[in-house]
Amino acid sequence: MFRLPNLDPQTVNFSDVSGSQTLNFNSVVGTTTEVELATCGKLEILSSTDTTVSGRVIAEGQQGSSINGNFTLTLCEN
Repeated sequence: MFRLPNLDPQTVNFSDVSGSQTLNFNSVVGTTTEVELATCGKLEILSSTDTTVSGRVIAEGQQGSSINGNFTLTLCEN
């Protein structure tokens, strides 16, 4: 988890995010779901509107898991 100053198109390299504030993803070991931190990779925001953010993520986790895919997030209002 980390903060973004805005949702404009940009690339966030995980090596630039300090401390424990990095991308987490779930890995499944047997029947248990565990949280795995990314050790390297990047998050690219390709476009955004008032209600959605789209992009792609490429990352490798501590356990050797890999993520390589596109995403679209629906934003909630506070």
